[in-house]
Amino acid sequence: MGRGQVVIHYTNLGRCTMVRCVLVGSAWLSLTAAPCSAGLYYSGEAYAELPSQWRGFLLDQRTLRNLSVAKPSVGDENPARTRYLEEAARLQGKQSLSADEKADLGALYVRLGEVAKAVAVLRAAQREHPDHFFIAANLGTALQLQGNMSHAADALREAVRLAPDKWQAAEELHLKLVLLRMRSPRTAAGLDDLFGVRYVNDLGRFEPGTIAAAEKKKLPARAVALVQQLALWLPGDGPLLWQLAELANAHGDVRNAAAMLEGCVVQFNMTDPELRRR
Repeated sequence: MGRGQVVIHYTNLGRCTMVRCVLVGSAWLSLTAAPCSAGLYYSGEAYAELPSQWRGFLLDQRTLRNLSVAKPSVGDENPARTRYLEEAARLQGKQSLSADEKADLGALYVRLGEVAKAVAVLRAAQREHPDHFFIAANLGTALQLQGNMSHAADALREAVRLAPDKWQAAEELHLKLVLLRMRSPRTAAGLDDLFGVRYVNDLGRFEPGTIAAAEKKKLPARAVALVQQLALWLPGDGPLLWQLAELANAHGDVRNAAAMLEGCVVQFNMTDPELRRR
């Protein structure tokens, strides 16, 4: 971070010459790319190094969120969703699937909003491949979206145990998120205490564009990158967008913080009084 702004680095932007590829914002979604580096693992998704520019990130998050929305009119389907449906159908049509393909099929079902199918595929896959990292991580995400938080936590503990070093921090944060929500069930979605930070000024009040120095010191160096990763594989999770708004504001980016807070209210219909005051 420097001069009160989020420092941005892109590594995968620019040319995308594959025929079966959708380029959006900071992420390129391709059916032949390497898997993304956090959360919901599908071999057809690869992301630029995070943290991402807010505009690109928000475009990507919306694209991923819209994958689960089926259009009512024939021929009016989201092109990205069509591609995911085609890939799911291809895997469904195979007589046998490898462990990686089963993880992919579960991830595709999650993206397409068919969570019950995802859980069924991934539970069976985990019985056959109990030490497969992608299967464990995807099952944890699917169970969370199904509302089965206790079993989601169990699956994510396995994912943390199996995670390669470069994915360890993201998996640990995902597990922490699920455990927090298990311990503090809410009728209205509030702000998760992911980092033990109060997003207030030295007087203990919210202030646009600043945060108390003592609180800012508590933030991990990769806080923005990690929460962006969480929000990309859980794109329909409003409280994660609120968390990102607080992080943007803490680094002096009032404009994007305000846009994300507005998105929480308008797009996610969040009614938390503290959110609306902000």
